Amino acid sequence: MGFDSTAEVWNLGASADEAVKRFRTFDDGEPDLVPLGIPAVDGAIGGLFPGSCGVLGMATGVGKSSLMLTSALSSSAPVGIISCEDTPDVLGSRALAWASGVNSRRLRTKNLFEEDIVALEHGRKKLERTNVLVTYAVGAPPDVIMDCVTSLADAGCKLIWLDYLQKVRGVTDDRRNEVSRIYTQFQYGCARNDCAGMVISQFSRQDPTREPQIYWLKESGDIENEARLIILGHRDPADANVVYCRVAKSTFGGENIRFSYTRDDAGILRETKDK
Repeated sequence: MGFDSTAEVWNLGASADEAVKRFRTFDDGEPDLVPLGIPAVDGAIGGLFPGSCGVLGMATGVGKSSLMLTSALSSSAPVGIISCEDTPDVLGSRALAWASGVNSRRLRTKNLFEEDIVALEHGRKKLERTNVLVTYAVGAPPDVIMDCVTSLADAGCKLIWLDYLQKVRGVTDDRRNEVSRIYTQFQYGCARNDCAGMVISQFSRQDPTREPQIYWLKESGDIENEARLIILGHRDPADANVVYCRVAKSTFGGENIRFSYTRDDAGILRETKDK
């Protein structure tokens, strides 16, 4: 388990010892960082510290969940997903598309060729070997989300995605402050369970002619101040198959790094490779 900031008292010497242990300063091996599975970000910052949380922000329909899934399946760390919008069949079809190369729309309509059946079977076996676990909490309140964090951490997950923030329903009409509290509770749950967290957030506004800004985050409250890492993504109206991303904020370095993902024939976002 991670630290409980409400119960433990640390002096700075003990805190320094924890930093030395976490980053293996005097020992062999890599620092105890959690890779996101986003190569450009991981290459710049090494990953997230356990207990830290970031935000991935995009407009509706751009590809938030698809980029999350690709990242989760690409990370070398055990990853958990709290799905607040998609049910198992929807997320499962996307995962099968990622693993098999068969478009999920064709899967849903059974518009399949014989080679697709073979590819889907191979995809199922590939997914069984992944280190991604999911809890489904469609329309769940904040206390259920916290239970999901604990369950995924107990199952060994070191990075937990919350998909997505605005789908968590509280009990007040003040959604701006409520969304901030949900984010803070999620962050606290990750810290207590010694794992990193990433939250998906919608935009409250969008201008397809402009690069997204942090203040576009919907009902964001203090999220832009609390988040250790903020990645914003958008599509160019001239090419709907490419999602352009940048690191809009990072307390670990690497701010303003830009990278992109391209939607393939299976409808899955995959990292754009330099030609």
